[in-house]
Amino acid sequence: MLIKKSSLCFFPSIVQPYIPVVEQIDPDPEFSTVKFPNPEEGKSTLNLALATASRSHSSVVLANDPDADRLACAELQPK
Repeated sequence: MLIKKSSLCFFPSIVQPYIPVVEQIDPDPEFSTVKFPNPEEGKSTLNLALATASRSHSSVVLANDPDADRLACAELQPK
């Protein structure tokens, strides 16, 4: 079967399952793992996500704030 390269993005097997930040899976009304809960507050809000991505060899990080009205995206660059 011939498959065009542009069609490959639609195959679910190509997209790996997401990897959650274990320390942030459960709701925490005190936001004890970050200085500020909103992702636009700077890199420090993504420290755990970036560390998780690095450990799991992921290149893309997506993070939202507690009520999901803000989204931060980051891409890890190869060293």
